[in-house]
Amino acid sequence: MATATPEAVAAAAEALQAAGKRVSTIAVQGHLGGGSFTTVQKYLEAWQQTQRDQRAAAVDVPSAVVERGMTLLRQVWQAAQAEASQEITQMREETEAALAEMRDQLAEALLAVQRQEAQNAEQAQALAVQEARVATIQAERDEARTEARVTAAQVAAAAERLRELQTRLDAQANVSLELAQLQGAYGALQRQVEEQADTIRRFSEQRAAKPRQAKQPE
Repeated sequence: MATATPEAVAAAAEALQAAGKRVSTIAVQGHLGGGSFTTVQKYLEAWQQTQRDQRAAAVDVPSAVVERGMTLLRQVWQAAQAEASQEITQMREETEAALAEMRDQLAEALLAVQRQEAQNAEQAQALAVQEARVATIQAERDEARTEARVTAAQVAAAAERLRELQTRLDAQANVSLELAQLQGAYGALQRQVEEQADTIRRFSEQRAAKPRQAKQPE
């Protein structure tokens, strides 16, 4: 924003005057590109007073003209005040409208933040539920692995027991085979004994029959 100094205000007023434009506080502000209204007005009044003094020194103005000039000056001042008041009112209205728009935007932004926070809370809750599910699945998986290891150990123990039983069964089968072989050998020996006993019996009968044949007459 431009700084309003006595020299800058005087230069702006002279430039406006040279261009044939109306010299007013608002016009000087526009020419300067800013500056406080009261400051520009104060320096402009000083410049205008200097201009009047210079004209009064150069020309002997009748008192009626001076009075008329003062009346016109008061009218100009009142017009400037009215214009400034109107501009201030317009600026106030524009400022209030801008503030209202900013309030609406702030309310919308706050609502968007609240919605985002609600979505974040829902996502956090869903994530917590998902994490709980994952933890449950992992616990079930660990339990299943433990049960699988126990089952594998039981299967290994059962297989070892089965091998032991099979070994015993094989041993019993060998014993049964040996027993059958012994029984077969015993049967063979028993038959041999019976055959030998039968042979001895027949031989004894034959020997007993020979003496009887010798005693019979011819």
